[in-house]
Amino acid sequence: MKSKIFELLYRLLIITFAILGLCLNNPYGNGMQFWFFTSQTNAFVVIIETIICVLIIINICGKETHLAKNNVFSLIRLMITFFITITGIIYMFVLAPTGIAFAEKSASYMFNFRNIILHAIVPVMSIIGYYAFANSGMMNKNHAWYFLIYPFIYFVLAIFRVEFGGKPFYDGTLYPYFFIDPTIGGQGWGMVAIYVVVIIVL
Repeated sequence: MKSKIFELLYRLLIITFAILGLCLNNPYGNGMQFWFFTSQTNAFVVIIETIICVLIIINICGKETHLAKNNVFSLIRLMITFFITITGIIYMFVLAPTGIAFAEKSASYMFNFRNIILHAIVPVMSIIGYYAFANSGMMNKNHAWYFLIYPFIYFVLAIFRVEFGGKPFYDGTLYPYFFIDPTIGGQGWGMVAIYVVVIIVL
């Protein structure tokens, strides 16, 4: 019982951080932040953690739930953990360093409280939570292909948004990230394709 209560409190803390990060000092406005992979994956974390918290409460009340052990649910939970991990890795090792190196953003902005929450705290807590509490068993290696569906859809929608007249973001760019923006530095679609392929392979 104590372990369940601890898990519940831990997951509620993840939810609190994710919601705080999504709402705190939001520079985008009008829902524009949800065109960013970061915001979407943090929102996914809120949804999946909320569902798990409900399941834990039901279990604490003495009722059995089988959803947590369902293979599809376990796969979705793993995929969301994977996507939020990618969010943290790409930001900390690609977006933040390049943004600072090319003087596009200051270090104080790239590592402000909001960015630290969304790109470090929530990803790390999600990873720890998955390995500490998840009991999903082995995943079939063929399931790896499912992990490519969401990133592919994300790239397609980000491109279509511009093609269908989407308005610029707060910094004047039309694309949420430089690696899918063919206009930055004249890199063109060829370079964008290389970025996308590298991310998919990783």
